[in-house]
Amino acid sequence: MAAKLLLPGLGGIYTSESFTSTTTGADTIDMSRCDSFAVVCAGTGGGSIQVEQSFDMTTWASLGSAITLTSTGPTTLFDASDGPFGVIRLSPTVTAGTIQPIKIVGYPSQITN
Repeated sequence: MAAKLLLPGLGGIYTSESFTSTTTGADTIDMSRCDSFAVVCAGTGGGSIQVEQSFDMTTWASLGSAITLTSTGPTTLFDASDGPFGVIRLSPTVTAGTIQPIKIVGYPSQITN
């Protein structure tokens, strides 16, 4: 399956499915046009989300640390120093309930914490 291209700027938001089990997300997202991006988590459910990256769609590696979920977030930023970015996917670890959809927002330039 081809990766969904995320264009930075206005309209550059991807929304995942909900996760009820520890199964890698169905979608892959092409981040090659984004200099930086944010992963926005909020809602119910317990566990964590690991962003994984690949340049060949076969070999996947963790990008940063797993994001521990809370009812109020968090928002995690991946800036240009973490890149360049290829194709990413979300790999959840569900410990309770359902992890609500995760949003990925692409930016055309550097963002900072």
